[in-house]
Amino acid sequence: MTTNLFTSSSVPHVRRILIICRSLKVGGIERVSVELANALAHSGHEVHLLRLKAPLELTPTPSVSLHLKDLDKQLRQSIPGALYNLLTRLILAPLLPGSGFLWRGLATSRLLKGQVKALEAEHGPFDLIVTRGQGAFEQHWRWQDPRLWQVVESWPGGQAPGWLERLYLRCLHDGKQIVCVSPSVRRRLVQLLDGIDVRPEAITDIPNPCDIEAIRLLAWQGEVPHPRPYIVHVARLSRVKQQSMLIRAYARAELDEDLVIVGEGPMRKHLEKLIGELGLEERVYLVGQQTNPYSWMCHARLFVLCSSSEGLGLVLVEALACGTPCVAGRCPGGVADVLGGELAVGLVENSEAGLANGMRAALDDDKHPIPETSLAPYRPDEVARRFLELAPSSPASTTSARESAHG
Repeated sequence: MTTNLFTSSSVPHVRRILIICRSLKVGGIERVSVELANALAHSGHEVHLLRLKAPLELTPTPSVSLHLKDLDKQLRQSIPGALYNLLTRLILAPLLPGSGFLWRGLATSRLLKGQVKALEAEHGPFDLIVTRGQGAFEQHWRWQDPRLWQVVESWPGGQAPGWLERLYLRCLHDGKQIVCVSPSVRRRLVQLLDGIDVRPEAITDIPNPCDIEAIRLLAWQGEVPHPRPYIVHVARLSRVKQQSMLIRAYARAELDEDLVIVGEGPMRKHLEKLIGELGLEERVYLVGQQTNPYSWMCHARLFVLCSSSEGLGLVLVEALACGTPCVAGRCPGGVADVLGGELAVGLVENSEAGLANGMRAALDDDKHPIPETSLAPYRPDEVARRFLELAPSSPASTTSARESAHG
């Protein structure tokens, strides 16, 4: 599989960059899309952010130009497009389960390519185009361009994809330029695609940005949020985050500190029931979604993560930025990439016993050095620099816009 890594240490001219995401609702992909846009703009480059759905709950810095193009809505507005949409939804999609994006993308790829050309006619050619999240690049899977990189947050599930899954993976990844959010995601995706003979044009890994200084400013705002010493977990309440195992591990560890779980999600009632069954109502606290989770992180004695998988595990970087030591269960994905080097002492077996032992050991150790070098790869200016290295060497502002290789 071809690997395309650029090593230029500086970008001597202003670049024009387009970032595409499905929407700007409050969410992980949306948040890092805005942070990347801000970092590139702060570096002095011209940044445009195109969303494909209307919700706008997150806004970038004013120097980033915002655009909206609802491709699905545009497709349905013409009579041929409406008929095509109806045909694919009622006949083709039911015949091939999961194929809805395939038929929709055949049409919306052309519409998005036209929208990019319209933006270029107004603002000038783009040097780099970055699209984030499967929901976005499903809408342009037919479009290939030497400036276009799609950011993959995780690898597709399943060890032995059937013919339909192989077809979908080929449409999404074959001949494409891919950025994975961690080395572990890249290795797993490469292994999966090699096994089904899908060949990206290029693949590399760049982590999501984490605004270390902004987090530190927020972390120390306000009073200590909990009256007693505590350990903290911050995540959506869901099966993949395995809060049930964390609560059982906490009960097993018999710690003096309380356990505070920050987040909301579909597992809340189940967790409340479990807490009651274990008699931990006055020791384990579900405090819900918090506007400033960093305050909870920085005042905790320990941060714990026990997901069944993580694309990157950026929440670990956020906890480390707050100066809080971390314990995390080993799992597929980027957790081991974040907790490397001196921080690897926080990696434990992802089980009740492993977490219990890891929490006890971390709390018994009063020395928790967090090297600044461990945070450096996630700083927005460094992430922005690495994305800029993906742009073709000749700036689009001095050459003609590249034509798409496919429809």
